[in-house]
Amino acid sequence: MTNTPTTDPITDDELTAYVDGELAIMRRLEVEAHLSQHPDVAARVMAELHDRDALREAFARCPGPGPERNREAARQLDRALALGRVADKLRRAAAVVIRLSGFEC
Repeated sequence: MTNTPTTDPITDDELTAYVDGELAIMRRLEVEAHLSQHPDVAARVMAELHDRDALREAFARCPGPGPERNREAARQLDRALALGRVADKLRRAAAVVIRLSGFEC
């Protein structure tokens, strides 16, 4: 009698999901058992894990606007828009005053 696998075969999509941390716990355990029996596949998965971690580390250090810079930019934009609304209201009020005073150009 031969030993037949009791689980579905591990697919490349599942290996990718394993690398991305998106497998259900039981399937992850099955994938890890598969990797322990197939060193060539395990080496490929380890290389993908290394690449994933390197990319995460590289992008974690990317300079860019931090939360405080974003808040300050939002405050400046809000002030500019508020001043624009006030200036627009003043223009309208001045136009009404000029019109009511009978001034003609």
